Amino acid sequence: LDEIGGGRCSLLQKSTFNGSAAITEVLKFMNQFCRLHARAERDDILDGGNPLQNIVRAEQWPVIEVEMEFLKDLEIVGEFEIIDSPGRDETLLIPEIEPAIKCAMKAAAAVVCVMNSQTAMTDSAYLIKRELSSVLAFKQPIFILANRIDGLGIRLTERALTKLETNIGKSFLNPSYSGKASNRQVFGVSARLALNAAFVSRSLNSHERLFAVRELPDLRENEDESGEFCTLSGSSPTLDKGTIEALISTLGHLHGDWNWTDVASRYDETQLKQDLQRINEISRFTPFRDKLMKELAPRAGQKVLGDQISHILTALQELAESMDLFISGMLEGEEENRNRYNKL
Repeated sequence: LDEIGGGRCSLLQKSTFNGSAAITEVLKFMNQFCRLHARAERDDILDGGNPLQNIVRAEQWPVIEVEMEFLKDLEIVGEFEIIDSPGRDETLLIPEIEPAIKCAMKAAAAVVCVMNSQTAMTDSAYLIKRELSSVLAFKQPIFILANRIDGLGIRLTERALTKLETNIGKSFLNPSYSGKASNRQVFGVSARLALNAAFVSRSLNSHERLFAVRELPDLRENEDESGEFCTLSGSSPTLDKGTIEALISTLGHLHGDWNWTDVASRYDETQLKQDLQRINEISRFTPFRDKLMKELAPRAGQKVLGDQISHILTALQELAESMDLFISGMLEGEEENRNRYNKL
């Protein structure tokens, strides 16, 4: 508190951190810093605005550079930024967050709302609907990701999911929402399956790691009572715990909880490609990715380019006007000198 009050502790220090551990620590510090400051202000311990306000005014957001598994096969020119805004509960704890969210949304090329598809049509989603109505004022494209479709039931058909997406669009966006491909704004997705697919795709990038998949059934059988996987003696699996869990979850979802061990015991590159293709189809993230990167991003890029060109034209016009004034002044001065010479 002494450091905050004395101005010796700031969130606008420009620093670079490498590695997930260091990034996690600095983000945890920023989160705790803003929470502590908000509580101190509420209890009249500190005066002045929350440091988050300085970030909003300066638009100096924390930036994390990562390679996204689902985007690495796309050719992207320029920068692609995702601003992960805080949830609704955070705005109640730290009121200064709401202006920050609005500032970010106003400058964004699009706004994506993530909601639970299993509770989307219940009363608990009323607050989301109210917030979306305020976002409409910014006139940016709005998309809704209806997450957790994998929990809606194994018999969820394409027709039933399309109907759910249409109902969400009519309830949260526009009563006349139709869900046609040309103006589609609601996408039912499974973030869990997509994340598992990213884990699998990134991790099994060599024959050695692919071969390690065949040891998964033995690792599963040697799982101890705490749920931790035991390392087999004499073996050297090169997969970390997170990847192992993602693989087991993916294989179980695709091949069944009882049959996946048979598939894993003879796993090869052909089976890997088939599984990745199927899990990507089931997660249904590809349509949203294509909509975002192949339709929205080019238009957003064109808008940025148009704004830059407009800025340059304005600067050139101002320069031309300044030159005109300068030349006019020079000519007026020359005319005065000529008249003075004639009088003499």
